[in-house]
Amino acid sequence: MEKKRIERVAFIGNSITKHPAAPDLGWFGEWGMAASAPDRDYVHLMMRRICSHYPGAVHQGAYIAAFERSYWDYDLARLEHLRQFNPDLIIMKIGENVNDAECVQRGFRDYYKRLIAYLNLSSGATVICVNGFWANTYVNEEIRQTALEQGFPFVDLSSLHGREEYMAKGRFEHEGVAQHPSDAGMEQIALLIWSTLASEYGLD
Repeated sequence: MEKKRIERVAFIGNSITKHPAAPDLGWFGEWGMAASAPDRDYVHLMMRRICSHYPGAVHQGAYIAAFERSYWDYDLARLEHLRQFNPDLIIMKIGENVNDAECVQRGFRDYYKRLIAYLNLSSGATVICVNGFWANTYVNEEIRQTALEQGFPFVDLSSLHGREEYMAKGRFEHEGVAQHPSDAGMEQIALLIWSTLASEYGLD
């Protein structure tokens, strides 16, 4: 049986994945919020590792905080460009902006599954589900349950929850930005995802 390869990676995320400059928040980057430079966010750390095994692998990302906040009426056609990219690896890194108190009643899990199915155009992609950097109990459990039901690899970030050494506190005045992963936090996210990915693909 031919070993799986990685050629096209889709990162589905929110501000932790990529956030445009927001001077009113004191954020002037165009990458994963609170990382000190583009190559310090988890996306670029992941791609560096991936490309060391699969030279020429490329990636696209989607900033879908709008889906998190209103998944019940989000138009998936907004992501058609990413669907046509036809990724062979999809890393689902969302959840932080989902209302934790409402997610079960609103059926977040069903919409999350529909999102994955929409993006997985060929139905042949490896899908890795990653729960939240923040401790949103119900949302994180819905993501874990989806991975279990669908047979997707799951990455648990609960070991990072509430640990200030992995947050950007003291680097930003805006509390929301400061709650994001620092360089150390981004590195931990990348390491945890990589551990699961390496196991899935038989990598060192």
